[in-house]
Amino acid sequence: MVNEGDLIVFDQEFNYAAKQIRNYSDALNHRMDKYTSILREITASAIQDELIVARLEDLASAVEAVRTQVEGAGKTAGRLCTSYVQQIDEADRFLY
Repeated sequence: MVNEGDLIVFDQEFNYAAKQIRNYSDALNHRMDKYTSILREITASAIQDELIVARLEDLASAVEAVRTQVEGAGKTAGRLCTSYVQQIDEADRFLY
């Protein structure tokens, strides 16, 4: 029986959110890897101007740094969603 003021947590929604966050993070990381690869290929074989090459390499490095942050954030958010559900289950002693 649910009383007024009770906290109702839908485990399925948090588990779904964790999965979606991980999937989105993976997809975004894949796209950033591809983008970085294209930038590296351009600097290696398509452009001869040293200044442009240097700027494209800077951009590729910046994208790699963002990729690392996105990967960490995705893992952390997914882990927090899963952990929250586990903490709720432990707190209510798996009654619900």
